[in-house]
Amino acid sequence: MKKLTVVLIVVCVVLLNIDHFVQAHSSSLTPYQKTILSTPIPSPTILLTPTVVPSAPNIGRLIMTISCSHDGCVRFYQINTDGSDLVQPMGSSGGAIPEPSPNGEQYTYSNLRDPVICIQPTVGCTLKTPGLVPGFPVWLPDGQHIGFTNISTTKVLSTYIIKVQDGSLKQLPLPENSMFLSWSPDGSKMVFTRFASSIWSQPPAHLFISAADGSQISQLTTGNYVDSFAVWSPDSKQIAFIRQGEDRYKTTIHLVNSDGTNLHPLRGEAFNDSSPSWSPDGQYLVFIAQGKEIYIIHPDGTGLALVPAKVEAPHGIDFVVWIPNPSR
Repeated sequence: MKKLTVVLIVVCVVLLNIDHFVQAHSSSLTPYQKTILSTPIPSPTILLTPTVVPSAPNIGRLIMTISCSHDGCVRFYQINTDGSDLVQPMGSSGGAIPEPSPNGEQYTYSNLRDPVICIQPTVGCTLKTPGLVPGFPVWLPDGQHIGFTNISTTKVLSTYIIKVQDGSLKQLPLPENSMFLSWSPDGSKMVFTRFASSIWSQPPAHLFISAADGSQISQLTTGNYVDSFAVWSPDSKQIAFIRQGEDRYKTTIHLVNSDGTNLHPLRGEAFNDSSPSWSPDGQYLVFIAQGKEIYIIHPDGTGLALVPAKVEAPHGIDFVVWIPNPSR
């Protein structure tokens, strides 16, 4: 086996689509919305990665999002982990993060221009949230409800569940300034980020865990960090998330058990990775490195492999997510 050489690359770029969206629509967004959408998600700037990495085998299917311009345009692509069968499903002009349904047959995202919650390819952009601006929608394990954060003009974030069938809304009893909701696959728990204050660009922001209905809240992480975009392992025992320190342009992926033990970085503190997502069998995580390359890796940090996504992405790859039980 060839010895891998390691190179340190330093870049200073802002690659994520939400930044593009805010720039393009600054006239139509409130200052509060600009702050919420711009500051929690940093752009990777330093990458420590082997220069020779094997290509990934075909072990699953992914959705990735790519900003096609600075006017808020987003394209959603589906691709196999070996880079084959690249297709462009329906995209959005105001959505950024697609979230597959538990059965993998649909995906949801928010369109901030209307604003509505979209469900593709079946329902379309028809799920309205009167008086609310639905940010970062995620499916509940039952496939019948979607949770989201209201990022309207109020200065306090609030969280809701909406029923897909009839659009009925229920507010969750989470603390103010909670965001980035994620329910465990077994339906028993929820993890979320709570910001310590309304100054979103500064740490701390910690992970909290609760019962699925938002009760029985306890703190999961501590320290002078912004911990966000938490995602559960399929067995509901581990959580992967993005950690940002004082440098908002540097992020690492960390893992932690659901009881708060065994907190550690996936690849080490020197790496700059984002957008973790678990494979349906829990054997791999997919993530983005340097904002432009997709990799898969075992949760123990071994088996790094490149997803050879041959697609034009002049503004970088924004998000990637593993599709559970894909139909194709």
